[in-house]
Amino acid sequence: MYYIILVILLALILYYFWTCRCQLDYVTNDLNTSIINRCSIIKNKMFYYTPYLFTGLLQAIIASKVQDVDPKLKFVREYVDFGKDFGCFALDWGSYEGKISEKEAKITEGKPLVVVLRLNLIQLTFSLNFARINLIGGLIYLDPKRQILPQIGNFHHVEDFRRVLEYIAKQHNKSTIYAIGHSFGSNTLLKYLGMCGSNGTDPLIKVAVSVGNPYDFQLGMRYLEDSLSDSYIRKHRQRIAREKIDQYLPIPKHINLDLNKVQQAKTSLEFDTYFTKPIFGAPSVDFHYLSIQCANYMEFVKIPVFFLGSFDDPVINNRAVYPRDAILKNPNLISLMTQVGGHISWFEGVLHPKRWYYKPVLQYLNAIHQLL
Repeated sequence: MYYIILVILLALILYYFWTCRCQLDYVTNDLNTSIINRCSIIKNKMFYYTPYLFTGLLQAIIASKVQDVDPKLKFVREYVDFGKDFGCFALDWGSYEGKISEKEAKITEGKPLVVVLRLNLIQLTFSLNFARINLIGGLIYLDPKRQILPQIGNFHHVEDFRRVLEYIAKQHNKSTIYAIGHSFGSNTLLKYLGMCGSNGTDPLIKVAVSVGNPYDFQLGMRYLEDSLSDSYIRKHRQRIAREKIDQYLPIPKHINLDLNKVQQAKTSLEFDTYFTKPIFGAPSVDFHYLSIQCANYMEFVKIPVFFLGSFDDPVINNRAVYPRDAILKNPNLISLMTQVGGHISWFEGVLHPKRWYYKPVLQYLNAIHQLL
């Protein structure tokens, strides 16, 4: 009996360490090699996750309950009006004084500025504490009313993001801009960078990080529909729609939105059919997915980008959508994929699990800041 227990324990230990291994993909060149040599976490290709959070769904559930924000960090909201065609945007600026004072402005002037694009399904904010980069991180998001302007067309946020970046670059013309995208924000960031690369436009961003990128919405949503996660995600989106619907009232006549069908949807795909498609003015759900995804723009990215994802992501089926071939063809990209980590989760530690993913992200940014 003891031998059986010992064998089981040994098997569990071996399984744990086997699933701590990460997959590192990149094109070998001088810059990428120098970056990786300066990033011990990326180079070691190991993530020692919390042992009892051994699936992506468990990791994601804990992540949805945790807000690991520095309690001393406050966010100062700035509204920017781009006129009737593009609406009003809100930028949240991180500040330890609760306001952007002259003192803080002088301290941060000329320092690297980080633009953070947050998640779509799970809201996440955090402070950025760089070892060698003193900065105030800017958290940026889009005003919901932007989504119901009367013009016809696909809504993919790229034009919105470009306008906000131009505004930030003009206001902080002495600062180098870095960007960190999460989930849907990561997809928008990569599509923007790919579009800039394909048409030769200056992206205004020096370096970027892509965390939990969904890459291919059309394929990913099909896999999500058949997964255990779909029910949780769909119910979460329906709850958000109920709670936030006041922001859309009165619903413009050009939007054919049936709120009863939205709440009766049985899958995320149905939710997008009844809610997302009419809100964004797309002729079909597939057309909407194809118009927003970044998968076809990866080869055109011209600046250094670090990707971080997990193969057990319950929202994104990375076994299906992870664009390894595209990453291995672009010398500007480095990707680290964990076996366990969930969706923007990655908890480590036993008694008091903490998020791990800040570590490789900050190591990468600090390393490339020294090299460029």
